[in-house]
Amino acid sequence: MTDKGVDMRTTPHICGYCGKRSGKFTESVRLIEPGNNVIPYAGNLRVLRRTSHQHGADNVLTEYTLWDGESYRDHRYGAFCTLVCARKFANVCYDSGMRMIHPDVPESWDVEPSTRQL
Repeated sequence: MTDKGVDMRTTPHICGYCGKRSGKFTESVRLIEPGNNVIPYAGNLRVLRRTSHQHGADNVLTEYTLWDGESYRDHRYGAFCTLVCARKFANVCYDSGMRMIHPDVPESWDVEPSTRQL
């Protein structure tokens, strides 16, 4: 985990339901430079996106989206990319008869799988 509280991985995570890959862990950097002296980014990160806009009379605002080439974010919802995928996965598991085992729940509470739509 980084100091910003974001989990990072070196391979993309795959959603447990739809198979969507998790996104890249990127950083944004903004530079305001004199319009006659714009220097391109020369660091060791990959530039995924670069946008420039006039900023004031004589300056240029350049925004870079940077990636280290190997870090990926985790999905927002654990093994799933969205709550919709988590719900659909849970319903498929439930409908196929899967149940969590709780020692304080009587077996008579088991019910037949429903025919809910995903």
